[in-house]
Amino acid sequence: MDTPSTAGAKADFSSIYTAPDPRPYYTTLAELDYQIPGTAMGLVQRALEAMGGEPQILDLACSYGINGAILRTGTPYDELQSHYADPALADLSTDELRQRDREQFCSSVRQSRVVRGLDASAPAVQYAVDVGYLSEGWAEDLESDEPSAQFAAGVAGTGLITCTGGIGYLGVPTFARVLGVLDDPHNVWLMSFVLRMYSFEQIAAECERYGLVTEQLPGVLRQRRFADEGEQRTTIEAVRSRGIDPEGYESEGWYVADAFLTRPASAVRERPLESLFA
Repeated sequence: MDTPSTAGAKADFSSIYTAPDPRPYYTTLAELDYQIPGTAMGLVQRALEAMGGEPQILDLACSYGINGAILRTGTPYDELQSHYADPALADLSTDELRQRDREQFCSSVRQSRVVRGLDASAPAVQYAVDVGYLSEGWAEDLESDEPSAQFAAGVAGTGLITCTGGIGYLGVPTFARVLGVLDDPHNVWLMSFVLRMYSFEQIAAECERYGLVTEQLPGVLRQRRFADEGEQRTTIEAVRSRGIDPEGYESEGWYVADAFLTRPASAVRERPLESLFA
């Protein structure tokens, strides 16, 4: 969760998350070389292969269904970004863009892969569901409120939870409430990508209550460039306060994230982390 020292560190992009379609989101973040969905979903795909079958996925802080689009349609993130930032689409209405997206990306969507989404932005969730990037979605704030009956019923069978950019806004309350409505929280997997200015320890401890073990993957992932010197300065201070050296990463102008895999202890014993991501 945000702390007093980091809550104001990030630039305010709230308006791009509440537009009726994803164009402002992609065009704004493209200017900052936003890139984490592409690399993160590659790691999620490896986790899915290790799990076997087609586990139902819940994407936390899903925004416009970017992760769902990658996982359900196989479209690379760079292609999605180029599409929505294309000046040729600027004059289309949201309805026209929605129809074009259905035809271009979701005409052959992988129906066997169920990806549901949760986000505080109703317009973003609605767009993702309408196009087909998400199988279902809910606009709820589980940091503050109990989950609706519809959400609880819809996600009960979840096998994998993903979160690529929400931690810092989402914390223990959201994860506790999500785990609390699952049919089998003791066997769920989670893949979480966490900016280094934030700690994952409290969320990992909440998962441990269900017998789930959290391991950190080697290396880091670039999220995006800093929007200004204020972001960079405050983030470097926060990273250093956690005992992490920012040299070569935040010092070079990048938000970078650690990746964590959380899974049942039995799965950890059967398949060591390094064998999953070799």
